Amino acid sequence: ETWEERRVREAAEAQRRKARLVRKKEAFEAGRRARELEVAEEAAQGLEEVPTATVFTNMKMWRLIPKDQDSRSTWRKHFDSGKVGYEFEYGQSRKTTTNFRVPQSYRKLERLCVDDWKILIRGNGPRDWRLCPLHEQRLDFFLKVPTDKVLNYVYDLVGRSWYPQGEGVSEQKWMRLIKEMKVFPDMHRPKRQAQVDLGFKRQMSLQEENMTEKDRQRLQRAGESASTRNLGKQAFRNAVEEIIHLRYQNKSEEEKAELFYDMLLETVMLIQEVNGRVWNEAKRLAMLQEGVKQSAAARVQATMRKVYAMEYFRRALRSIVVVQASMRRCRCTLNYEARRRYLRYDLYYRVRWANSIVIQMAFRRYVAARDLKAKVSTRQLALLARVVSRRGKQTVKRRARETKILFRRVRTVNGTVTMQQMDRNGVGSVKDDDFSLDLSVYVPENQRYFRFHIPDAMFRDYLYQATGRAQFSPNELTESRHLMVLTDRLMCRKVDGQPIVYMSRKSIAERGVRVARRGIMVPGSGRLVITCYWANDEVVFQTYDCRDSRACRTSITMVVLKQWLTDNMIWERKRAKRSVNKHRSEARKLLKCQRLGVPVEAVQIEWAVDFLAKTGGDRSAGVEAFEPSKKPWEVEEPTLEEVDEKEIEEGKVLALKRRLEAEAELAGWTEEAAGKLALVTAEQDAREREKWPKQKNKGGGGDEERSSDEVEEEEGAEDKGIWFQEYSKRFPGMPVPPDGHFEDELLEMSEEPPMLKAVNRRELIQWLLGKLHVARFRQGPMRGKPQLVLEYELDLDNQAEAAAHIQGLHRMYRARVRLRSITKQCFEKRFHRDANRFYYCFAPDQTARQSAEAKWQWTKPRCLDYRGIDEDCASPKDSWRTMYVHATEEELSRLANDREGDPPSVKLISVAGTSQEDGPPCTSLYYANFATGQESLLTEDEAARAVQTMARNFLAREIGRVTIQGMIKAVKLQIESEEKYLAFPNRLSAMVNWAMVLHVIHHDLDGARKLYKQAVEISPENPVLLRAQALFSLMTCEPPRNSSYQRALENLKAAEIRDPKREKFHTAEESLFHWAVICNPKDARALLNYALLLQCVVKDFDLAEKFYRRAVAADGDDKLVVRNYLDFTAQRLPGGAYAGGGPPLSALKTSVVEEAKFEWGDWRMMRNDRAPDKRFTLYWASELAGKCSWEEPNWDEVWSLILGRSEVKEDLGGWQERWDPRLKITFFTNPDEFPQRFQQKSPYQTGDLKKPAKK
Repeated sequence: ETWEERRVREAAEAQRRKARLVRKKEAFEAGRRARELEVAEEAAQGLEEVPTATVFTNMKMWRLIPKDQDSRSTWRKHFDSGKVGYEFEYGQSRKTTTNFRVPQSYRKLERLCVDDWKILIRGNGPRDWRLCPLHEQRLDFFLKVPTDKVLNYVYDLVGRSWYPQGEGVSEQKWMRLIKEMKVFPDMHRPKRQAQVDLGFKRQMSLQEENMTEKDRQRLQRAGESASTRNLGKQAFRNAVEEIIHLRYQNKSEEEKAELFYDMLLETVMLIQEVNGRVWNEAKRLAMLQEGVKQSAAARVQATMRKVYAMEYFRRALRSIVVVQASMRRCRCTLNYEARRRYLRYDLYYRVRWANSIVIQMAFRRYVAARDLKAKVSTRQLALLARVVSRRGKQTVKRRARETKILFRRVRTVNGTVTMQQMDRNGVGSVKDDDFSLDLSVYVPENQRYFRFHIPDAMFRDYLYQATGRAQFSPNELTESRHLMVLTDRLMCRKVDGQPIVYMSRKSIAERGVRVARRGIMVPGSGRLVITCYWANDEVVFQTYDCRDSRACRTSITMVVLKQWLTDNMIWERKRAKRSVNKHRSEARKLLKCQRLGVPVEAVQIEWAVDFLAKTGGDRSAGVEAFEPSKKPWEVEEPTLEEVDEKEIEEGKVLALKRRLEAEAELAGWTEEAAGKLALVTAEQDAREREKWPKQKNKGGGGDEERSSDEVEEEEGAEDKGIWFQEYSKRFPGMPVPPDGHFEDELLEMSEEPPMLKAVNRRELIQWLLGKLHVARFRQGPMRGKPQLVLEYELDLDNQAEAAAHIQGLHRMYRARVRLRSITKQCFEKRFHRDANRFYYCFAPDQTARQSAEAKWQWTKPRCLDYRGIDEDCASPKDSWRTMYVHATEEELSRLANDREGDPPSVKLISVAGTSQEDGPPCTSLYYANFATGQESLLTEDEAARAVQTMARNFLAREIGRVTIQGMIKAVKLQIESEEKYLAFPNRLSAMVNWAMVLHVIHHDLDGARKLYKQAVEISPENPVLLRAQALFSLMTCEPPRNSSYQRALENLKAAEIRDPKREKFHTAEESLFHWAVICNPKDARALLNYALLLQCVVKDFDLAEKFYRRAVAADGDDKLVVRNYLDFTAQRLPGGAYAGGGPPLSALKTSVVEEAKFEWGDWRMMRNDRAPDKRFTLYWASELAGKCSWEEPNWDEVWSLILGRSEVKEDLGGWQERWDPRLKITFFTNPDEFPQRFQQKSPYQTGDLKKPAKK
């Protein structure tokens, strides 16, 4: 509906409601006027005359007797005379009594137990049920009211009604009570008064002795003296019993009780307030007895109705079952026949349809197979013809290529990888003797081909130079070992960074001068004949291996040789340096021992001084260094001018040779060019041979001529040996100092090693021959084959092998790192909540991550825990994920029922799955959080709404919730209160209800105040009115505040006496005060009213304090809220009316720790400097328990809680070492002691427990 329609409808409803109220009021006035007219008419008519002999039935007859013959007791006379009225005080009460499981309300029982006139004529003889009242009467239970209750009524009367009003019975009230009770006839005597007064003081003394320390402090703070103290309820009873015992000393206990009760009947029970309460108690006892009868009658009636109803139900049920069975039988018969007929026709149709489909499919399959077979055969024949033709052509080309290819290999030429292929240039027939070759070299580095044409004559000449044979058969010419002679001549050099391959016209075997040819033992092969060739740029070693009939060759360039020798010299110098330092240290020790007085031989001292002096001296030992002018074994080296002249001549010859080689290469290797080159080569060889000393002639037996350098070297060695012999004789057993001053400096790159000098070339050749090995390379292109190698090549191969091994280990490490990275990507770590541990799920993609059927395992993947490596997959994110399960209904049921101990728990799947009749896989959807192991069928929105609902319920837990019935009752009460007040403005209930609505709901304080005053004038003792007016007075802070505050408290006490269980005020609490807070949880006035209710009526001070804070937070400027809150907090302090508990938890924000001890556990003594009262700056607080207290905690309870949550770490015999996870402390206790002790130090340190003896 629109807003206009809604407004019109609400206006119409308001008009109808107003008209209804007017009609009700008019009807009430009309009835009242009619009743007044009837009464006036009856009064005008007067008495009615009755004819003679008229018969009256059920007529009440009364017999009158004189007063002096009336034996009734005074209370009975009051009752019979009608002075005791029957009050309906349970008209709005919800209280019930239950018997035989049948509840009976007090409101109903009160109406049943109304006084009946038949009880007045009932005699003491046998009772006639026709003359006895139908229901229980309060008259029968008046004398059954317990004496204790009567004394309680008397105590309340004396303490609160007699002047001066207050709590307890003072001495003046006590004397007045004894006089009015007429306990002693001679009460006017001083002795009797003294006895009564002594009884009062005796009970007062006993009361003070039984008083606790807290009560004494409270009385001291209240400022009461001993003279103003009053008897309590228990002391009052004891005092009365003492007076009765004094009055009837010679009577038995039963007689004393009977006489005391009679005295109460004749005295205090006739007082109006006590008499009314006693009659109300008698009425309540009668109602309870009547409730037993009514419940029994209801139970009997219900049992009989059940018997009759069950019999009728069984009879009707049997009939219905028979009728239904007959109808079902007929219907099933008809349905069965119709179903059989339908299935028979359906079967015929299905068989025919299936057969026709099978025949059609077979025919189509036959036609398709026939056509396909023909088509495939045609295509295969055409393809086969093309393939045969193409393969024939390819075979011819391949054979032609293979016929020409004689040799192919991949080899490194001067450090550059090349692919070498050799083809025959001739026709290649049997009669063809021309073996001209084409050599093709491919360099992958720059992707270039280098082609060389080698004529037949040149090829044969190269073979002759390499092998020394002139004749070769055609098969020998094509052997690989002979073809490799040509590839070995290939050379490579780099020009502008680009490799260029060219062929050397001179054989490798012929480069340089043959300087040695010896048979030596070569490690790895045995004894071999080694030929050494010396060239300007390299040294070549050749041999012939008889085991596999092949030539072996190795070479070393001068640059590499120089570096090799330099490294050896550096190593030798370092080794010599270490040896000299060692001997110098020994020499220093000998000199130091001499200085210290240790006996040392003179020869050793002389050697030490000589050794230190010849090795540079020693300042600490006082030995100066000296250097001889010239050693006898020194040999003069050739001058620089002589060396330069020789090198210039050698350079000219080498330049002429290279120029002739270039010209011959350009000219095509003519006979003239070859002859010139041969002459120059012979001249160069002669010069090279002149450099070397002549060897001894083995055949002639004489010595050959030796060079001057060799002679000088031999003479120097001879002199050096003589000097060493003399030094050894001088210092036997002592190390010989090095020749000259020892320098700890490495060779520079420009410095030439001594072994490369011309005079030492023979030793160098001998040294190189000793470094030869026959071994297999483990790295490089020649690995696995036996080769003639030098020692440095083996070192390089070992280094390459180590590098390869390190690279392999590094690649293995990188592979494992990569494997672990891939494993971490493919495996997902999830938490299982029931097992309280993680498991690993194989989920390589997003689909597997969202599938519940993914493979899983408890153990970590092996690659993540390998050889001490402790890595793990990434921790799961704390987020919810949508999971799917693709399974049939049977699999879902199996997963849901048989997953004990298996992650993930899919018990929710059977609920989430959607089943299908034909059984295909169905998809189930649920949500999981693998960081916490939680699973749920709720979506994020549903879960959020559930959390919001719980949060709202948690925040509103103090306010509480209301049921639908409570809501209806609250709204109905508000509406009816207004209607009834308009209809009956002078009725007390309507006035009080509407006043409370104005006070609590509408906050109309002026209107509520006016109605409360009118209601008090009508009934000042109504408990509902007393409580409501008291709360209104406290809320409005009526001036003067102190007087209105005390008056409100007195009204609350009076209401509590009349309605101790708040039964009459319960409706107002829930339907008005509580309902106002629920409707307006942020309204300061509504919160204030509810806080006052909790404070003054419910007596829940902690909850009242929370609502006070809510009211202050809602409107901190409201004077009424602030004033009531301040009064409440003042009374909450120790000594106040609402003392107890402690300060609020918010006080911890402005407090500091005053003192903390181990014996206090989690409790601390806090100091709040911002407390409103400086007397209460100290208090106790426990942050773990969330409590604050003014009083000292009970330490037994505190430590019992700590023991309950702590764990035993170690059992030390009688003592235990325990760990508290919340306090994070370790303490020691002895559970066998009483009282049980707790201490922070070990009993070994305190001496409470001796250390066990070590075994």
